[in-house]
Amino acid sequence: MLTIITTRVLIFLALTSFKVDTHLSSVTIDGTSTLHDWEMNVEKISTSGSITEEDGVYATSNLSFTFPVAGLERGKDAMNTNTYKAMSYEKYPNVTFSNIQLENNASKYLAKGDLTITGTKKNISIPVSISEIENERVLIKGSYTFNMSSFGVEPPEVMWGTITKGDEVVINFNIVIVKS
Repeated sequence: MLTIITTRVLIFLALTSFKVDTHLSSVTIDGTSTLHDWEMNVEKISTSGSITEEDGVYATSNLSFTFPVAGLERGKDAMNTNTYKAMSYEKYPNVTFSNIQLENNASKYLAKGDLTITGTKKNISIPVSISEIENERVLIKGSYTFNMSSFGVEPPEVMWGTITKGDEVVINFNIVIVKS
């Protein structure tokens, strides 16, 4: 008689999964105009995919961030409306940074992925810093400077063109992730 013994072996890896805390995270868009500098806040961020850490190295899988154009907020209705129109928000309701991969090189990271604004997709690389903060949270911080016109957005104007926004803008982000 032959007896087969099955042994189940569990291997525990030092792999930690994280989720994005959208309430503690922030994204702003900064720019200039002929009148003054300005800043718009991203009021809502949605995410999909995952972030993991193993032995102090962070990685992503199918990670993407999306925010609605109509969720950009300056606190001034006219500026909000002009921005939404310039970004053709009815046709292109979202800004997306997708297919994000983190590349680690000597404790410095590059977030590579596809940025899509007004239907124009560009593969970009953003230097990011990753640091541990309190309560098992991690902060991913970075910024990306670009010209609106490179994504098909004509800088908005008000007052019959006497006040115009500059073409260059900066997206600043502070993404907080927590152990899941």
